[in-house]
Amino acid sequence: KRRDTFFSRPFHDFWRGLHPKSPPFIAADDRATEAAAALREIKPAARTIFPLLTNALASPDRFRRRQALIVLGGLGGGAEAGLPYLIEALKQPDSWERWLAAQSLKWLGPQARPVLSDMIEALPRRPCPANLIHAVGSFGAEARPAVPALEAKLAGKNQQDRLRAAVALTQIDDGHPQAIAAIKSALVAKRDPQARRTVIWAITEMKTGGADLIPDLQVLAGD
Repeated sequence: KRRDTFFSRPFHDFWRGLHPKSPPFIAADDRATEAAAALREIKPAARTIFPLLTNALASPDRFRRRQALIVLGGLGGGAEAGLPYLIEALKQPDSWERWLAAQSLKWLGPQARPVLSDMIEALPRRPCPANLIHAVGSFGAEARPAVPALEAKLAGKNQQDRLRAAVALTQIDDGHPQAIAAIKSALVAKRDPQARRTVIWAITEMKTGGADLIPDLQVLAGD
């Protein structure tokens, strides 16, 4: 909850000039970011922390809203209470809020199951957060209604979205031929190292299937 005043850093710098061994200045926003990350590791029960988040989620302060969205992804038991807020954030014009909401949905994993249909509905919106594609794909065959939206991304012009959609499609259907073909094509694109890095990172999300990619990965290991 702490926020810096206009004088926080100048006063600290002045004080440190007099006492060089005093601790360095750490901005309140940086402390808040670390606190949110710590809560994700602790995974407190929703009943413990959720009542403290409702004001932040409704705050006009974008930073407070964003931090609250991060914390929602780190709740333990009862985390479903925060799902409506995350789905609402996916509809906001603030791209950071959409990205953070999708990230929290991905972190929640199976706990996000009650809003899987809402997540699928949000896939065609542009720009679509990468974490949302990952989150939907992680449900495997349960996310089969997402296939048309993911296939549309697979046929789109955004290369990173194509690769993420391809991986999600293989999670839903590990034999999806167009998805496997797109991944294999990116793996051997020697003139496009960014595509190769992106797809290798994306493959770590597949979990199932992908055996057809092993020969290509073995070749790349010697590149």
